[in-house]
Amino acid sequence: MYKKTVHIIILLLLSLTPVININELLRSTGINEGNFISGDIFLIKLIKDIGFLAIILLSLSSIMYTGKFPKSYFFLPFCLLLLGFPVFISIENTGVLHILAGLRWSLPLFLFIFLHDSIDERFMNRVSYFVFAILSLNTLFQVIELWYMPHYQGDTYFNLAARVPGMFSHAHSCSSFICLSYLIIDEFARKEVIRKTGQILSIIGVVLSMSSTGMICLITMMYLKVIRKWKYYTVLILLIPLVVLSVYNYADLLTNRGEGSSEISISTRGMYFMDGLYSTGLISKTFGYAVNLTSMLAEQNFIKTSAADAFYASFLINMGILYFLLLIIFLLFIAIKAQIKKNVFMVNVIILYGLFSFSVVVTEVFPMNLFIALFISYFIKKNHESNNFYIVRCGIRN
Repeated sequence: MYKKTVHIIILLLLSLTPVININELLRSTGINEGNFISGDIFLIKLIKDIGFLAIILLSLSSIMYTGKFPKSYFFLPFCLLLLGFPVFISIENTGVLHILAGLRWSLPLFLFIFLHDSIDERFMNRVSYFVFAILSLNTLFQVIELWYMPHYQGDTYFNLAARVPGMFSHAHSCSSFICLSYLIIDEFARKEVIRKTGQILSIIGVVLSMSSTGMICLITMMYLKVIRKWKYYTVLILLIPLVVLSVYNYADLLTNRGEGSSEISISTRGMYFMDGLYSTGLISKTFGYAVNLTSMLAEQNFIKTSAADAFYASFLINMGILYFLLLIIFLLFIAIKAQIKKNVFMVNVIILYGLFSFSVVVTEVFPMNLFIALFISYFIKKNHESNNFYIVRCGIRN
Protein backbone atom coordinates (compact mmCIF):
# COMPACT_ATOMS: atom_id res chain seq x y z
CA MET A 1 0.00 0.00 0.00
CA TYR A 2 2.87 2.37 0.88
CA LYS A 3 4.65 1.80 -2.41
CA LYS A 4 1.50 2.28 -4.49
CA THR A 5 0.59 5.50 -2.67
CA VAL A 6 4.11 6.90 -3.09
CA HIS A 7 3.98 6.10 -6.80
CA ILE A 8 0.66 7.95 -7.12
CA ILE A 9 2.07 11.03 -5.32
CA ILE A 10 5.18 11.13 -7.53
CA LEU A 11 3.23 10.72 -10.77
CA LEU A 12 0.67 13.29 -9.63
CA LEU A 13 3.43 15.80 -8.86
CA LEU A 14 4.98 15.20 -12.28
CA SER A 15 1.64 15.72 -14.02
CA LEU A 16 1.24 19.02 -12.14
CA THR A 17 4.58 20.40 -13.40
CA PRO A 18 2.89 23.03 -15.64
CA VAL A 19 0.76 24.14 -12.67
CA ILE A 20 3.69 24.30 -10.24
CA ASN A 21 5.62 26.40 -12.79
CA ILE A 22 2.61 28.55 -13.78
CA ASN A 23 4.24 31.86 -12.81
CA GLU A 24 7.25 31.14 -15.02
CA LEU A 25 4.97 30.03 -17.86
CA LEU A 26 2.81 33.17 -17.69
CA ARG A 27 5.89 35.36 -17.73
CA SER A 28 7.53 33.55 -20.64
CA THR A 29 4.43 33.66 -22.83
CA GLY A 30 4.02 37.38 -22.19
CA ILE A 31 0.72 37.06 -20.32
CA ASN A 32 2.40 38.34 -17.16
CA GLU A 33 5.47 40.37 -18.10
CA GLY A 34 6.35 41.29 -14.51
CA ASN A 35 7.76 39.10 -11.80
CA PHE A 36 4.76 39.19 -9.52
CA ILE A 37 4.99 37.42 -6.19
CA SER A 38 1.67 36.85 -4.51
CA GLY A 39 0.15 34.55 -1.93
CA ASP A 40 -1.36 32.51 -4.74
CA ILE A 41 2.07 31.81 -6.24
CA PHE A 42 3.46 30.73 -2.86
CA LEU A 43 0.49 28.38 -2.43
CA ILE A 44 1.05 26.91 -5.90
CA LYS A 45 4.74 26.33 -5.13
CA LEU A 46 3.63 24.70 -1.88
CA ILE A 47 2.08 21.82 -3.86
CA LYS A 48 5.51 20.28 -4.40
CA ASP A 49 6.49 20.71 -0.73
CA ILE A 50 3.25 19.11 0.45
CA GLY A 51 3.94 16.17 -1.86
CA PHE A 52 7.46 15.72 -0.47
CA LEU A 53 6.21 15.94 3.13
CA ALA A 54 3.43 13.44 2.35
CA ILE A 55 6.07 10.93 1.19
CA ILE A 56 8.01 11.40 4.44
CA LEU A 57 4.89 10.93 6.60
CA LEU A 58 3.88 7.83 4.62
CA SER A 59 7.35 6.40 5.09
CA LEU A 60 7.28 6.89 8.87
CA SER A 61 3.75 5.48 9.18
CA SER A 62 4.76 2.47 7.05
CA ILE A 63 7.60 1.67 9.46
CA MET A 64 5.28 1.92 12.45
CA TYR A 65 2.68 -0.34 10.81
CA THR A 66 4.86 -3.04 9.23
CA GLY A 67 7.81 -3.09 11.60
CA LYS A 68 10.19 -3.05 8.64
CA PHE A 69 13.13 -0.72 8.98
CA PRO A 70 14.65 0.06 5.55
CA LYS A 71 18.43 0.24 5.22
CA SER A 72 18.11 3.66 3.62
CA TYR A 73 17.25 4.99 7.10
CA PHE A 74 20.86 4.42 8.11
CA PHE A 75 21.57 7.65 6.21
CA LEU A 76 19.06 9.62 8.31
CA PRO A 77 21.07 10.19 11.54
CA PHE A 78 24.15 11.04 9.47
CA CYS A 79 22.20 13.55 7.34
CA LEU A 80 20.49 15.12 10.35
CA LEU A 81 23.82 15.47 12.12
CA LEU A 82 25.43 17.11 9.08
CA LEU A 83 22.50 19.47 8.57
CA GLY A 84 22.20 20.24 12.27
CA PHE A 85 25.55 22.04 12.62
CA PRO A 86 24.96 24.87 10.10
CA VAL A 87 21.32 25.20 11.24
CA PHE A 88 22.31 25.52 14.90
CA ILE A 89 25.20 27.91 14.18
CA SER A 90 23.06 30.08 11.88
CA ILE A 91 20.10 30.56 14.24
CA GLU A 92 21.61 33.67 15.90
CA ASN A 93 22.59 35.28 12.58
CA THR A 94 19.48 34.48 10.57
CA GLY A 95 15.82 33.97 11.45
CA VAL A 96 13.06 31.39 11.35
CA LEU A 97 12.23 32.19 7.72
CA HIS A 98 15.83 31.62 6.66
CA ILE A 99 15.98 28.27 8.48
CA LEU A 100 12.67 27.10 6.99
CA ALA A 101 13.73 28.22 3.51
CA GLY A 102 17.05 26.41 3.95
CA LEU A 103 15.34 23.20 5.07
CA ARG A 104 13.07 23.42 2.02
CA TRP A 105 16.16 23.92 -0.16
CA SER A 106 17.88 20.84 1.33
CA LEU A 107 14.86 18.48 1.43
CA PRO A 108 15.35 16.95 -2.08
CA LEU A 109 18.87 15.86 -1.08
CA PHE A 110 17.45 13.67 1.72
CA LEU A 111 14.12 12.59 0.23
CA PHE A 112 15.62 9.35 -1.13
CA ILE A 113 15.85 8.07 2.46
CA PHE A 114 12.06 7.93 2.68
CA LEU A 115 11.43 6.23 -0.65
CA HIS A 116 12.56 2.81 0.69
CA ASP A 117 12.72 0.32 -2.19
CA SER A 118 9.80 1.81 -4.12
CA ILE A 119 11.82 3.16 -7.07
CA ASP A 120 12.53 0.21 -9.35
CA GLU A 121 12.96 -0.15 -13.11
CA ARG A 122 9.27 -0.88 -13.65
CA PHE A 123 8.21 2.34 -11.95
CA MET A 124 10.90 4.35 -13.75
CA ASN A 125 9.40 3.05 -16.99
CA ARG A 126 6.08 4.65 -15.97
CA VAL A 127 7.91 7.82 -14.98
CA SER A 128 9.54 7.97 -18.43
CA TYR A 129 6.14 8.24 -20.15
CA PHE A 130 5.03 11.05 -17.83
CA VAL A 131 8.34 12.81 -18.47
CA PHE A 132 7.86 12.35 -22.21
CA ALA A 133 4.43 14.04 -21.98
CA ILE A 134 5.91 16.97 -20.01
CA LEU A 135 8.81 17.26 -22.45
CA SER A 136 6.37 17.37 -25.38
CA LEU A 137 4.32 20.06 -23.65
CA ASN A 138 7.45 22.05 -22.81
CA THR A 139 8.59 21.94 -26.46
CA LEU A 140 5.15 23.19 -27.52
CA PHE A 141 5.43 26.11 -25.08
CA GLN A 142 8.91 26.89 -26.42
CA VAL A 143 7.58 27.08 -29.97
CA ILE A 144 4.71 29.37 -28.84
CA GLU A 145 7.18 31.58 -26.97
CA LEU A 146 9.22 32.10 -30.14
CA TRP A 147 6.42 34.36 -31.34
CA TYR A 148 4.79 35.62 -28.16
CA MET A 149 7.50 35.91 -25.50
CA PRO A 150 8.78 39.45 -24.87
CA HIS A 151 12.34 39.67 -26.17
CA TYR A 152 14.03 39.62 -22.74
CA GLN A 153 17.02 37.72 -24.12
CA GLY A 154 17.22 39.40 -27.51
CA ASP A 155 16.18 38.32 -31.00
CA THR A 156 16.96 35.39 -33.21
CA TYR A 157 16.28 34.77 -36.90
CA PHE A 158 13.07 36.25 -38.37
CA ASN A 159 12.81 38.56 -35.32
CA LEU A 160 11.76 35.68 -33.03
CA ALA A 161 12.41 35.61 -29.28
CA ALA A 162 15.76 34.13 -28.24
CA ARG A 163 16.45 31.66 -25.38
CA VAL A 164 12.85 30.53 -24.89
CA PRO A 165 12.54 28.72 -21.51
CA GLY A 166 9.30 26.78 -22.00
CA MET A 167 7.58 26.32 -18.64
CA PHE A 168 10.66 27.32 -16.65
CA SER A 169 12.02 30.64 -15.42
CA HIS A 170 15.31 30.56 -17.34
CA ALA A 171 16.72 28.88 -20.43
CA HIS A 172 19.37 27.00 -18.42
CA SER A 173 16.68 25.57 -16.09
CA CYS A 174 14.71 24.51 -19.15
CA SER A 175 17.74 22.85 -20.75
CA SER A 176 18.56 20.98 -17.53
CA PHE A 177 15.05 19.51 -17.52
CA ILE A 178 15.35 18.62 -21.21
CA CYS A 179 18.67 16.81 -20.76
CA LEU A 180 17.42 14.86 -17.73
CA SER A 181 14.26 14.00 -19.67
CA TYR A 182 16.42 12.74 -22.55
CA LEU A 183 18.32 10.55 -20.09
CA ILE A 184 15.20 9.11 -18.40
CA ILE A 185 13.35 8.43 -21.67
CA ASP A 186 16.38 6.89 -23.37
CA GLU A 187 17.14 4.64 -20.37
CA PHE A 188 13.68 3.51 -19.24
CA ALA A 189 11.09 3.94 -22.02
CA ARG A 190 10.44 0.54 -23.61
CA LYS A 191 8.71 1.80 -26.74
CA GLU A 192 11.17 2.63 -29.50
CA VAL A 193 8.95 5.39 -30.92
CA ILE A 194 8.91 7.16 -27.52
CA ARG A 195 12.70 6.97 -27.23
CA LYS A 196 13.31 8.27 -30.75
CA THR A 197 10.73 11.05 -30.45
CA GLY A 198 12.12 11.99 -27.03
CA GLN A 199 15.60 12.33 -28.52
CA ILE A 200 14.33 14.58 -31.32
CA LEU A 201 12.33 16.76 -28.92
CA SER A 202 15.36 17.05 -26.62
CA ILE A 203 17.60 18.27 -29.43
CA ILE A 204 14.93 20.78 -30.56
CA GLY A 205 14.39 21.99 -26.99
CA VAL A 206 18.08 22.54 -26.23
CA VAL A 207 18.58 24.37 -29.53
CA LEU A 208 15.59 26.65 -28.81
CA SER A 209 16.79 27.32 -25.25
CA MET A 210 20.20 28.38 -26.63
CA SER A 211 21.80 27.21 -23.39
CA SER A 212 25.55 26.57 -23.49
CA THR A 213 25.38 24.19 -20.51
CA GLY A 214 22.47 22.36 -22.12
CA MET A 215 24.39 21.94 -25.36
CA ILE A 216 27.48 20.68 -23.50
CA CYS A 217 25.40 18.16 -21.51
CA LEU A 218 23.45 16.91 -24.52
CA ILE A 219 26.58 16.30 -26.60
CA THR A 220 28.30 14.66 -23.61
CA MET A 221 25.35 12.27 -23.16
CA MET A 222 25.42 11.40 -26.86
CA TYR A 223 29.16 10.74 -26.60
CA LEU A 224 28.59 8.38 -23.64
CA LYS A 225 25.80 6.62 -25.51
CA VAL A 226 28.09 5.99 -28.47
CA ILE A 227 31.00 4.61 -26.43
CA ARG A 228 29.06 2.68 -23.76
CA LYS A 229 29.38 -0.65 -25.62
CA TRP A 230 32.88 -0.08 -26.95
CA LYS A 231 35.70 -2.29 -25.76
CA TYR A 232 37.73 0.61 -24.36
CA TYR A 233 34.79 2.38 -22.68
CA THR A 234 36.67 2.79 -19.36
CA VAL A 235 39.49 4.61 -21.14
CA LEU A 236 37.24 6.68 -23.41
CA ILE A 237 35.16 7.94 -20.47
CA LEU A 238 38.29 9.69 -19.18
CA LEU A 239 38.10 11.91 -22.27
CA ILE A 240 34.85 13.53 -21.05
CA PRO A 241 36.64 16.67 -19.72
CA LEU A 242 38.15 17.10 -23.19
CA VAL A 243 34.69 16.72 -24.77
CA VAL A 244 33.23 19.30 -22.38
CA LEU A 245 36.03 21.82 -23.05
CA SER A 246 35.79 21.28 -26.82
CA VAL A 247 32.04 21.93 -26.86
CA TYR A 248 32.45 24.92 -24.54
CA ASN A 249 34.91 26.53 -26.96
CA TYR A 250 32.25 26.42 -29.68
CA ALA A 251 29.22 26.93 -27.41
CA ASP A 252 28.37 30.40 -28.74
CA LEU A 253 28.47 29.11 -32.31
CA LEU A 254 26.40 26.01 -31.51
CA THR A 255 23.75 27.97 -29.59
CA ASN A 256 23.73 30.97 -31.98
CA ARG A 257 24.44 33.38 -29.11
CA GLY A 258 26.62 36.45 -29.36
CA GLU A 259 30.35 35.88 -29.28
CA GLY A 260 31.61 35.83 -25.69
CA SER A 261 28.15 35.19 -24.15
CA SER A 262 29.14 31.86 -22.62
CA GLU A 263 32.33 33.34 -21.19
CA ILE A 264 30.37 36.20 -19.59
CA SER A 265 27.85 33.71 -18.16
CA ILE A 266 30.51 31.46 -16.62
CA SER A 267 32.51 34.42 -15.25
CA THR A 268 29.38 35.86 -13.57
CA ARG A 269 28.67 32.58 -11.84
CA GLY A 270 32.33 32.29 -10.94
CA MET A 271 32.07 35.71 -9.29
CA TYR A 272 29.08 34.55 -7.20
CA PHE A 273 31.01 31.43 -6.19
CA MET A 274 34.11 33.41 -5.16
CA ASP A 275 31.96 35.89 -3.21
CA GLY A 276 30.43 32.96 -1.39
CA LEU A 277 33.84 31.43 -0.74
CA TYR A 278 35.16 34.64 0.81
CA SER A 279 32.02 35.31 2.87
CA THR A 280 31.47 31.86 4.40
CA GLY A 281 33.48 29.76 6.87
CA LEU A 282 34.28 26.09 7.32
CA ILE A 283 30.70 25.74 8.60
CA SER A 284 28.26 28.37 7.38
CA LYS A 285 26.62 30.89 9.69
CA THR A 286 24.17 31.93 6.96
CA PHE A 287 22.11 28.79 6.40
CA GLY A 288 19.12 29.63 4.19
CA TYR A 289 20.56 32.89 2.82
CA ALA A 290 21.36 31.65 -0.71
CA VAL A 291 17.95 30.20 -1.52
CA ASN A 292 15.43 31.16 -4.21
CA LEU A 293 12.66 31.55 -1.64
CA THR A 294 14.65 34.03 0.45
CA SER A 295 15.52 35.92 -2.75
CA MET A 296 11.81 36.30 -3.51
CA LEU A 297 11.07 37.38 0.06
CA ALA A 298 13.97 39.84 -0.07
CA GLU A 299 12.33 41.50 -3.09
CA GLN A 300 9.41 42.24 -0.77
CA ASN A 301 11.86 43.58 1.89
CA PHE A 302 10.94 40.77 4.28
CA ILE A 303 14.43 39.34 4.90
CA LYS A 304 18.08 39.56 3.78
CA THR A 305 19.56 37.26 1.17
CA SER A 306 22.76 36.41 -0.72
CA ALA A 307 23.03 36.24 -4.52
CA ALA A 308 23.53 32.71 -5.84
CA ASP A 309 22.03 31.43 -9.08
CA ALA A 310 23.91 28.12 -9.10
CA PHE A 311 23.81 25.13 -6.78
CA TYR A 312 27.54 25.14 -6.00
CA ALA A 313 27.48 28.78 -4.86
CA SER A 314 24.21 28.20 -3.02
CA PHE A 315 25.59 25.12 -1.24
CA LEU A 316 28.78 26.93 -0.29
CA ILE A 317 26.93 29.89 1.28
CA ASN A 318 24.28 27.78 3.01
CA MET A 319 26.51 24.98 4.30
CA GLY A 320 30.14 26.14 4.35
CA ILE A 321 33.50 25.18 2.86
CA LEU A 322 33.82 21.88 4.77
CA TYR A 323 30.44 20.67 3.55
CA PHE A 324 31.23 21.73 -0.01
CA LEU A 325 34.38 19.59 0.04
CA LEU A 326 32.35 16.66 1.44
CA LEU A 327 29.83 17.13 -1.38
CA ILE A 328 32.54 16.94 -4.04
CA ILE A 329 34.02 13.82 -2.39
CA PHE A 330 30.56 12.22 -2.25
CA LEU A 331 29.87 12.93 -5.93
CA LEU A 332 33.25 11.49 -6.92
CA PHE A 333 32.59 8.41 -4.77
CA ILE A 334 29.20 7.79 -6.40
CA ALA A 335 30.64 8.36 -9.88
CA ILE A 336 33.52 5.91 -9.26
CA LYS A 337 31.18 3.32 -7.71
CA ALA A 338 28.78 3.64 -10.65
CA GLN A 339 31.69 3.26 -13.06
CA ILE A 340 32.94 0.14 -11.25
CA LYS A 341 29.42 -1.31 -11.39
CA LYS A 342 29.30 -0.32 -15.09
CA ASN A 343 26.16 1.67 -14.38
CA VAL A 344 26.36 4.10 -17.31
CA PHE A 345 23.02 5.65 -16.37
CA MET A 346 24.28 6.84 -12.97
CA VAL A 347 27.53 8.07 -14.52
CA ASN A 348 25.36 10.20 -16.81
CA VAL A 349 23.33 11.44 -13.83
CA ILE A 350 26.44 12.55 -11.93
CA ILE A 351 27.85 14.31 -15.00
CA LEU A 352 24.57 16.11 -15.73
CA TYR A 353 23.98 17.31 -12.18
CA GLY A 354 27.67 18.13 -11.82
CA LEU A 355 27.58 20.38 -14.90
CA PHE A 356 24.15 21.94 -14.32
CA SER A 357 25.05 22.80 -10.74
CA PHE A 358 27.29 25.50 -12.23
CA SER A 359 24.22 27.33 -13.57
CA VAL A 360 21.08 26.08 -11.76
CA VAL A 361 20.07 25.67 -8.12
CA VAL A 362 18.98 22.10 -8.87
CA THR A 363 17.33 21.48 -5.49
CA GLU A 364 14.83 24.29 -6.12
CA VAL A 365 13.77 23.72 -9.72
CA PHE A 366 10.91 21.26 -10.13
CA PRO A 367 10.91 18.46 -11.28
CA MET A 368 14.74 18.28 -11.33
CA ASN A 369 14.78 18.25 -7.52
CA LEU A 370 12.38 15.30 -7.49
CA PHE A 371 14.60 13.49 -10.00
CA ILE A 372 17.49 13.69 -7.49
CA ALA A 373 15.58 11.54 -5.00
CA LEU A 374 14.36 9.13 -7.70
CA PHE A 375 17.86 8.60 -9.12
CA ILE A 376 19.55 8.00 -5.74
CA SER A 377 16.76 5.69 -4.58
CA TYR A 378 16.89 3.74 -7.84
CA PHE A 379 20.69 3.42 -7.56
CA ILE A 380 20.42 2.08 -3.97
CA LYS A 381 17.63 -0.31 -4.98
CA LYS A 382 19.66 -1.64 -7.91
CA ASN A 383 22.69 -2.23 -5.68
CA HIS A 384 20.58 -4.17 -3.14
CA GLU A 385 18.61 -6.37 -5.54
CA SER A 386 20.39 -9.48 -4.29
CA ASN A 387 20.17 -8.45 -0.63
CA ASN A 388 17.38 -7.83 1.84
CA PHE A 389 16.51 -4.15 1.66
CA TYR A 390 14.91 -4.18 5.11
CA ILE A 391 15.96 -4.93 8.66
CA VAL A 392 12.73 -6.41 10.09
CA ARG A 393 13.55 -6.40 13.79
CA CYS A 394 12.88 -2.82 14.72
CA GLY A 395 10.74 -3.61 17.76
CA ILE A 396 7.66 -1.77 16.60
CA ARG A 397 5.30 -4.49 15.49
CA ASN A 398 5.34 -8.23 16.19
